[in-house]
Amino acid sequence: MEEVIIRSESSLVKKYEDKLRRRNSYLLIFLGLMIVIQAIVILILRWKYPILGVKMSRILIVFLILVFGLLLIGVLFGQEKEVDEGDLKEKMNAYRIVAKKFYRRLREALENEDMESIKGIADEILEDPIFGKALQVANIGDPKVVAYILYVYLNRESLSREEIEEAKRLAPGPLAKLFEGE
Repeated sequence: MEEVIIRSESSLVKKYEDKLRRRNSYLLIFLGLMIVIQAIVILILRWKYPILGVKMSRILIVFLILVFGLLLIGVLFGQEKEVDEGDLKEKMNAYRIVAKKFYRRLREALENEDMESIKGIADEILEDPIFGKALQVANIGDPKVVAYILYVYLNRESLSREEIEEAKRLAPGPLAKLFEGE
């Protein structure tokens, strides 16, 4: 569980935030620069070489409309990337919440054999919608399933072997380690 805490607390926001911002601006700068260079090349070719009796100014206008259309598509997809960046930040915040409110508290409760704290964590998962959503966003599992697994762990002495096996099967990732000794 410590590995999960360390990985989820690592500062992915700081690590990738600048790259996410710069990616869109570099793309637009590159496309704009290419438009200018290609327009200059076409203007030079227009004066030097006529092509099949067609005036290059018409071809240049069609070309510029096409390039600006592609640039507009790039801008529209760039806005879609900003949504992905927001999703990334949401996931990172969810990982922080899960690390602080779930894994750290669960580890401390297991080390101290404090069953009331584990019950408190399970209750909070069911009562706090932000905490539950963070568990889902961080791919820990459905909050109801996670709480169920914690309740099964708390009552493992009084439950049948089949119920414990079912909880093991449902347990996502590190939560399955709760039942290693069973």
